[in-house]
Amino acid sequence: MLDLHNELAGSGIHAAHIAINTWLREGGPEGIPSAGPEQVAPLYWGLYERRDQAEAVFNG
Repeated sequence: MLDLHNELAGSGIHAAHIAINTWLREGGPEGIPSAGPEQVAPLYWGLYERRDQAEAVFNG
């Protein structure tokens, strides 16, 4: 993703990736953190608005 992000820099196209390091929604394995879409969405929106990062990590 970093190569694509760098290649597209200055073209008006923003390429980014978010690694989600948690179980999405309830009902995951015991001991594994979980998160809902309302918790992950702000990270996507922030990347969209700022366009200053190629990668972000959501740890729940």
